[in-house]
Amino acid sequence: MNYPTFNSRNTTLSVFLLTRTDEVDYEEAAAQVVIAGDADQARRIAMENLSKDQQLSWLDPQRSTCVEVATGVHGEPSHVLTAHAAC
Repeated sequence: MNYPTFNSRNTTLSVFLLTRTDEVDYEEAAAQVVIAGDADQARRIAMENLSKDQQLSWLDPQRSTCVEVATGVHGEPSHVLTAHAAC
């Protein structure tokens, strides 16, 4: 997936916390932190490298939340952290 290139001096991004609200199986991603320009881009970054079913969970507002937790981040959109479901 291609994301726009941002000039880190001129573009301010946000940190987003995405959390699944649907049922999460063992070892599936339950929450993710990403840096993105907006919530739509954050959802697209969160779905990278996942199975088709998991991808749909991150894109669907009925199956996951996407909350902006910080602003003023400089750099490029990226994945920061994934938390997996435990037994």
